[in-house]
Amino acid sequence: MKINKQTSRLLLCFTLSVFAIFSSKPVNSQTSLYVIGGTNFSKLNITKESNGHLERSFKPGFQIGIVTNFPIANNLSLSPSIQLVNKRETTSQTLYIPSSNNTPNILEIQNKTSQYHIDLPVTLKYQMPLEKLKTFIIGGPFLNTRVSSSGETKAYENGVQTNLDNEGTMEEKNLFNRMDFGVNIGLGVEKENILIQATYDYGIFRTKRYVWNYMGGEAELEQTTRSSILKLTFGYKL
Repeated sequence: MKINKQTSRLLLCFTLSVFAIFSSKPVNSQTSLYVIGGTNFSKLNITKESNGHLERSFKPGFQIGIVTNFPIANNLSLSPSIQLVNKRETTSQTLYIPSSNNTPNILEIQNKTSQYHIDLPVTLKYQMPLEKLKTFIIGGPFLNTRVSSSGETKAYENGVQTNLDNEGTMEEKNLFNRMDFGVNIGLGVEKENILIQATYDYGIFRTKRYVWNYMGGEAELEQTTRSSILKLTFGYKL
C-alpha cells in the first residue's frame, strides 16, 4: 500500500476526528461512546453496464472506529460514526476470443483488490421496547472516501498464465471518483457495555470520470458504478 500526500492528510483528519470525539465531554448522562471493530464483506465497483460474466469471491476485510449515541426522543437517537475500513474482493472474468481455427481462445482475468476507506455513516437508531434485551434498528445515509487502493491482476489464456501487454491504465480525474455514498440499514443488540450489530451499506450508482492511457494515447472515460458492503461490528461502551 502506497501512502501519498493526500492519503496522509486524510488519515491525519481521521486521527484528529477520533481525538476530538474522545476529548469532548458527554452532553448528558445518556450520551454514550463506543469503540468498535469488526469484519466486512464487500462488492467493489459494481458496473451498471454489462461487461460479460464476472464472478466475485468475497474476501473478509475489517473496520475500526468509534460511534456515539445522542438521544433525541423516546427510544430514538442519533448515532454518527467514523470508521477506518479495509475492503477486499477477488473477481474473475472469462472472455471467449474467436480464432482462425474456429476454436475460441479462453481468456480468464483475475483481479485481487484491497482498499482503505474512511466511512462516515450518520444513522438514526430506534430502541425497541423490549425488557430483557436491548434490541435496536438503525438506518440513514453514509459517505466514505477511498484513501488508498492496491491490487494484483493475472491472466490465463487456455489455462496457461500469460502477460497482459498494453493493458493501459486508468487515472482518476477528480476527488469525486474516490467518494461513495448511499444508505445503510441494520440491527443490533446491547447488553451492559457490549454492542453487537450487523449493517448493510447500499451504494448509489454514480458516474465517475477517468483518463485512460493506452499505447501512448490518452482519452477520457466515464464509468457508472456503485459499491456495497456487509459489516459485522462489535463495540465496547466507554
